[in-house]
Amino acid sequence: MDSGGNTTATRPVYPFPYVAKNTTGGPADDAGSYTPVRSTAEANLTLNRLGSCRSGYETEGNWVHGEWVVSKGKA
Repeated sequence: MDSGGNTTATRPVYPFPYVAKNTTGGPADDAGSYTPVRSTAEANLTLNRLGSCRSGYETEGNWVHGEWVVSKGKA
């Protein structure tokens, strides 16, 4: 945005593993010029789990009287 509060450029955001790519050849500052494409950098990514996940470790956080409190989540 410029100093007057006017939008000068837009760019879309896509969920992982997609990225915005200008596939239309339109202006780089216009979100309509972009489409989601799968990231080639993440194409061969593999994740190995360390250990196992068991129920009972879930937690949730909430603001309580101005403090962030973490408590046991609902099982």
